[in-house]
Amino acid sequence: MENDRQKIIIGGEDLFRPGSAELSARGKRLLQTDVAPDLKGFRNRIEIKGNTAGATNETQDLWALGYARAYSVMRYLVDDCGIEENRFRLISAADNEPRDPANPALNRRVEVVMTEALVSGGGE
Repeated sequence: MENDRQKIIIGGEDLFRPGSAELSARGKRLLQTDVAPDLKGFRNRIEIKGNTAGATNETQDLWALGYARAYSVMRYLVDDCGIEENRFRLISAADNEPRDPANPALNRRVEVVMTEALVSGGGE
Protein backbone atom coordinates (compact mmCIF):
# COMPACT_ATOMS: atom_id res chain seq x y z
CA MET A 1 0.00 0.00 0.00
CA GLU A 2 1.19 3.49 -0.81
CA ASN A 3 -0.17 6.77 0.56
CA ASP A 4 0.41 10.00 -1.33
CA ARG A 5 -1.57 12.65 0.53
CA GLN A 6 -5.07 11.88 -0.68
CA LYS A 7 -4.21 8.88 -2.86
CA ILE A 8 -4.15 5.31 -1.57
CA ILE A 9 -3.05 2.42 -3.78
CA ILE A 10 -3.79 -1.17 -2.78
CA GLY A 11 -3.03 -4.11 -4.98
CA GLY A 12 -1.40 -7.41 -5.70
CA GLU A 13 -2.35 -10.64 -4.00
CA ASP A 14 -3.52 -8.61 -0.98
CA LEU A 15 -6.64 -7.50 -2.78
CA PHE A 16 -7.58 -9.67 -5.80
CA ARG A 17 -6.61 -12.97 -7.36
CA PRO A 18 -5.95 -13.02 -11.12
CA GLY A 19 -9.16 -12.62 -13.10
CA SER A 20 -11.21 -11.89 -9.97
CA ALA A 21 -13.00 -8.84 -8.58
CA GLU A 22 -13.75 -10.58 -5.26
CA LEU A 23 -12.00 -8.90 -2.34
CA SER A 24 -9.68 -11.11 -0.32
CA ALA A 25 -10.02 -11.27 3.48
CA ARG A 26 -6.71 -9.38 3.80
CA GLY A 27 -7.95 -6.77 1.32
CA LYS A 28 -11.09 -6.24 3.40
CA ARG A 29 -8.97 -5.77 6.53
CA LEU A 30 -6.77 -3.23 4.72
CA LEU A 31 -9.81 -1.29 3.54
CA GLN A 32 -11.32 -1.36 7.04
CA THR A 33 -8.19 -0.32 8.95
CA ASP A 34 -6.04 1.66 6.51
CA VAL A 35 -8.39 3.22 3.96
CA ALA A 36 -11.83 3.88 5.46
CA PRO A 37 -10.56 5.93 8.44
CA ASP A 38 -8.86 8.36 6.03
CA LEU A 39 -12.09 8.83 4.04
CA LYS A 40 -14.62 9.21 6.85
CA GLY A 41 -15.77 12.56 8.16
CA PHE A 42 -15.35 14.44 4.88
CA ARG A 43 -17.65 15.51 2.04
CA ASN A 44 -15.01 15.15 -0.67
CA ARG A 45 -15.72 13.05 -3.74
CA ILE A 46 -13.83 9.76 -3.84
CA GLU A 47 -12.61 8.23 -7.11
CA ILE A 48 -11.80 4.54 -7.28
CA LYS A 49 -9.87 3.36 -10.32
CA GLY A 50 -9.72 -0.37 -11.04
CA ASN A 51 -6.66 -1.76 -12.81
CA THR A 52 -5.77 -5.16 -14.25
CA ALA A 53 -2.52 -7.03 -14.85
CA GLY A 54 -3.08 -7.65 -18.55
CA ALA A 55 -4.31 -10.24 -20.97
CA THR A 56 -1.64 -12.82 -20.14
CA ASN A 57 -2.81 -13.09 -16.52
CA GLU A 58 -6.47 -12.09 -16.74
CA THR A 59 -8.25 -13.40 -19.78
CA GLN A 60 -11.65 -11.72 -19.62
CA ASP A 61 -12.77 -8.23 -20.68
CA LEU A 62 -10.15 -6.15 -18.86
CA TRP A 63 -12.29 -2.99 -18.90
CA ALA A 64 -15.14 -4.80 -17.20
CA LEU A 65 -12.77 -6.44 -14.71
CA GLY A 66 -11.19 -3.10 -13.78
CA TYR A 67 -14.63 -1.60 -13.22
CA ALA A 68 -15.79 -4.64 -11.24
CA ARG A 69 -12.77 -4.26 -8.94
CA ALA A 70 -13.53 -0.58 -8.36
CA TYR A 71 -17.19 -1.46 -7.71
CA SER A 72 -16.26 -4.23 -5.28
CA VAL A 73 -14.09 -1.85 -3.24
CA MET A 74 -16.80 0.85 -3.28
CA ARG A 75 -19.46 -1.62 -2.12
CA TYR A 76 -17.26 -2.73 0.76
CA LEU A 77 -16.49 0.86 1.80
CA VAL A 78 -20.22 1.72 1.70
CA ASP A 79 -21.75 -1.45 3.11
CA ASP A 80 -19.14 -2.41 5.70
CA CYS A 81 -17.34 0.83 6.49
CA GLY A 82 -20.25 3.28 6.42
CA ILE A 83 -18.97 5.73 3.82
CA GLU A 84 -21.69 7.59 1.89
CA GLU A 85 -22.34 6.07 -1.54
CA ASN A 86 -22.97 9.45 -3.20
CA ARG A 87 -19.31 10.39 -2.69
CA PHE A 88 -17.98 7.79 -5.13
CA ARG A 89 -17.02 7.88 -8.80
CA LEU A 90 -15.74 4.66 -10.39
CA ILE A 91 -13.22 4.36 -13.22
CA SER A 92 -11.63 1.45 -15.08
CA ALA A 93 -8.13 1.76 -16.52
CA ALA A 94 -7.99 -1.93 -17.55
CA ASP A 95 -4.29 -2.70 -18.19
CA ASN A 96 -3.43 0.74 -19.63
CA GLU A 97 -1.59 2.09 -16.55
CA PRO A 98 0.84 -0.61 -15.38
CA ARG A 99 2.94 0.14 -12.30
CA ASP A 100 5.46 -2.61 -13.01
CA PRO A 101 5.33 -4.53 -16.31
CA ALA A 102 7.72 -7.14 -14.88
CA ASN A 103 5.47 -7.88 -11.86
CA PRO A 104 1.84 -8.34 -13.00
CA ALA A 105 0.56 -8.75 -9.42
CA LEU A 106 1.43 -5.09 -8.70
CA ASN A 107 -0.73 -4.01 -11.64
CA ARG A 108 -3.78 -5.82 -10.21
CA ARG A 109 -4.90 -2.97 -7.98
CA VAL A 110 -7.26 -0.16 -7.16
CA GLU A 111 -6.40 3.47 -6.60
CA VAL A 112 -8.56 5.37 -4.12
CA VAL A 113 -8.33 9.16 -4.42
CA MET A 114 -10.13 11.68 -2.27
CA THR A 115 -10.51 14.65 -4.61
CA GLU A 116 -10.88 18.35 -3.81
CA ALA A 117 -14.44 18.37 -5.20
CA LEU A 118 -17.15 18.37 -2.57
CA VAL A 119 -20.39 16.42 -2.74
CA SER A 120 -23.51 18.51 -2.27
CA GLY A 121 -26.01 17.50 0.40
CA GLY A 122 -28.97 16.46 -1.76
CA GLY A 123 -29.71 14.04 -4.56
CA GLU A 124 -30.42 14.90 -8.20
